[in-house]
Amino acid sequence: MTNLLSVREACTPRPPDQTSQHYAANLHNALTNEIGSPDAAANFFATTYPTQAMQELTNGIFHRLEQGAAANQSAILRLNTMFGGGKTHTLIALAAAAQYPELMRRNQTGGLLPPERAVNQVRLVCYTGENADLIAGAPLDDQGRRAKSLLGHLAYHLGGPAAYDRYREHDNNFTDPGAAALRDLIGNRPTLILLDEMVQWAAKAAQTEGPAQANNGLRITLNAIATAVDSSPRAVLVITSPEPGHDAFASETLHLQGVMNEIDSVLSRTSRDYTPAAAADFPAILRQRLFQSIGSEDNRRAVAQAYAELARRENPADAAAETRFYHAYPFHPETIRIITEYLASNNNFQRVRGALRALAALLHSDQPLPEPLIHPYHLDMTLSPIREELVNRIGHQALDAAIAADVTGPTATAQRYGETARQAANTILLGSLAVGANRGLAENEIVKALVSPAHPDASVARQAIAQIRDQALYIDDDPTAGALRFNQQANVRREVEQRANAVTQNDRADGLAKAIKEAFAGPLGLQLFPSRDNNVPDDPHQMHLGIVNPDHITMQSPDRDQELSLLYRHSSANNGTAPRQYLNNALFLVAAHNDLADAKQHLARHLAASQLLESDLPSRQLADHQRNTLETIRQNSHKAVYQSIQRNWVNLFYPQPQQNPLGLAQTRLQFPDQEGKGQQTVIEHLSAQTVGRMAHPDHPALSPAAWGEAGLGHAADQGLTVKELRENFARGPNRPMFRNSADFHKALDAANQEGLNQTVIIQNPHGLVIKSRSGVAYSDDMRVWLKGHEPALAVPTTKPDPDPEFHERDPDPYNPNHPPPSIPEFRSARQNTGQVIVKELTDHMAAAGLDWSRIAQATLYGNTIAMLTALASKAPAGSDSVAIDCQFNAGGIVVNALEQTPTQWQQCHRLLDQLRRMAGADNVNAQVRIAGADDAPRQLLADLDNTHQVTLTVTFAND
Repeated sequence: MTNLLSVREACTPRPPDQTSQHYAANLHNALTNEIGSPDAAANFFATTYPTQAMQELTNGIFHRLEQGAAANQSAILRLNTMFGGGKTHTLIALAAAAQYPELMRRNQTGGLLPPERAVNQVRLVCYTGENADLIAGAPLDDQGRRAKSLLGHLAYHLGGPAAYDRYREHDNNFTDPGAAALRDLIGNRPTLILLDEMVQWAAKAAQTEGPAQANNGLRITLNAIATAVDSSPRAVLVITSPEPGHDAFASETLHLQGVMNEIDSVLSRTSRDYTPAAAADFPAILRQRLFQSIGSEDNRRAVAQAYAELARRENPADAAAETRFYHAYPFHPETIRIITEYLASNNNFQRVRGALRALAALLHSDQPLPEPLIHPYHLDMTLSPIREELVNRIGHQALDAAIAADVTGPTATAQRYGETARQAANTILLGSLAVGANRGLAENEIVKALVSPAHPDASVARQAIAQIRDQALYIDDDPTAGALRFNQQANVRREVEQRANAVTQNDRADGLAKAIKEAFAGPLGLQLFPSRDNNVPDDPHQMHLGIVNPDHITMQSPDRDQELSLLYRHSSANNGTAPRQYLNNALFLVAAHNDLADAKQHLARHLAASQLLESDLPSRQLADHQRNTLETIRQNSHKAVYQSIQRNWVNLFYPQPQQNPLGLAQTRLQFPDQEGKGQQTVIEHLSAQTVGRMAHPDHPALSPAAWGEAGLGHAADQGLTVKELRENFARGPNRPMFRNSADFHKALDAANQEGLNQTVIIQNPHGLVIKSRSGVAYSDDMRVWLKGHEPALAVPTTKPDPDPEFHERDPDPYNPNHPPPSIPEFRSARQNTGQVIVKELTDHMAAAGLDWSRIAQATLYGNTIAMLTALASKAPAGSDSVAIDCQFNAGGIVVNALEQTPTQWQQCHRLLDQLRRMAGADNVNAQVRIAGADDAPRQLLADLDNTHQVTLTVTFAND
């Protein structure tokens, strides 16, 4: 369909001076202008579309003027339509045909009248109430004669100055000499009397101070002239009469209707009503008036076919679509419908004249009109003549605020969302110019008005409509309205905007700072807007992310690298001049630009919507749909703030050796639309295989080379403490990064796994080799060697180090016949005195609704043999529900006693304590396991005192 011609390519408009004179048709003025000469009349006929009703009317009139009563044609005709329905235009056509019969003979009436209807020497009398002067009288000639009444005008034009002089007194007093006198004035000559805008005459009579009988005089005169015309075989009276309820002179129209009904009654209903132009004629009338040519028939049919295919996508059963588009060409059918059904619902909108003025202004503007049809949105309110005609002239100035805020203003809602949204807003506005219950357009109607062969995607149109519906400040947001329309009063969005605009700059800045922190919250330390003296911390245990202040540094800053180098190379110590030690733990996010107005405005909307929801409007209670609208604004603006932040701070600078003098690599991140994903995206990028700078939080195993680069293998005699090793990773930008010490310990634990993949050997401060088990914690003073570089170390022959400071309970092996208990175990957070630990356990059981009988096993950890001896003395003698275990390192030999009963412990504890003292071991790894088979846990734990420091772990049975 790309070969379809646009309106401007296919159609040739009539020149402005040729069309403008017809837009405010006035019978009185037309006699000297539009039909002031044969040539002017010929041009008038060329721009007139001869409707079927006009042809029938004019043919019947001229048949009677020629044949008289034998023509069997009504002598009195009444033209009934709303304003702008073609009444005055029809009277002008009759006057032109009567004055210039030669135009009929030359077939120059545009198909309105055939040559055989030409009648010579028709006496034409035209009178319009619009030009009447009931006080001073309307001028008749240069001799000073002036007619106040319809009678005076008729007398002068039917009988000349003598006749007027004869009836001057009747004219002054608004009386008439009777039907017989008027019949004598008409005589037997072909006489055509055209009366227009008599409702305006009646309105003037009602406002005139003086001749109170003026309105009554009009009734009497019309009765008399109708009687006279009816009895004159070659005379015709045509009078226009707007339909009641559709014009600006409602009471006068009803008065005139009553007069015409009285005339019908007197004359036995010899008059006849005509409607010159029906709704179906409207496109052809506009086409004829506005265009000299509409292009080829082939293009017209191709355009109709293309649009019909689009229509059938939405409604496959629309069989008449092609005919509808063909008939309306070059106008979109929705343009015609909006004019005839929506604009025309206004009492003071003259359908044809108003449409002609607006459409002519469009055609003679600079608007490109690239589509093959004129769509409703082409009636653009940014064009002053169109706005004057469709808004001001018919009294919709109260919508000015809505137009400025949502449609045409430089910051209007529609302007923010692009061309389709602008078109949707303009279309909705046209539907809002109706009055009564039919205000507004349904979404499907708007979609039909927007799609075209160049933009056939209805989903794009629906998205634009949704943007206007959800964001416009004056759109009717009541879901029961059933149609989209702009209101004179703002909706709650406007109140949100007003409150948002009142949010101070300080509050916006504070709110934005809080939002930035939330957007980039996570396991990394966060430093908002670092500076030399408030810099990203120089921290060996935690990686820190600095969100750089865009007022100081952006990607466009000429001194960006120099300023970043100062932040990266220095800590905040000594007024920001001390060198940073832990270069591998500092990251920076730099903004693309420093324009944060959009994010701050979204933030202000969020605050405003929240205030309104929490406090209600001061002037009224919120309806449910208003609450829903406010909640949507609050959620959307909150999301928009985070999206704005994450779309600006997208440039990550991170340590990378040999990258550049700055020592930082730079990458552009792609943040998801979800809020609060800032740090997650940074971490995922740095831990991705393609980047490989950060040890992956979930599987942080490192290669032996990575451990070697951190200093292991270079101190085979000493090794490195855990603290020294962590700091080495934090110092060197050539080494893997860790989010925090917890991730480092995970990596250490993974490297300490027994088997082929074991990379490091770890010894606790007591000289015991630590074997990895899940959840083990490594203290700073443990020592680490690269495997193969360790000295001869003591290796336990039993369980790994149960040092209570670092010990965590091994999980019991899974037994399908004895599934693990689902009740969470109790674990004391730290060593404490016995009575304190028991109170913690008692509180835990009370909160969980447990009692002592639910204890499956309790395990006490300590570091003295004395603690074990004290517990053994309290345990029942020979009890098999209590097991005591002690382990210590004696001269490189691990000495332990496993699974001893309290009785066995009493027999050997002195020997073990003597060995400990001989070996110089200060502490032991001691534990007591108490099974829950009998009352032993409750009895033994209840007897604990404050003599010894212990750690306690308790598991509970399910039943």
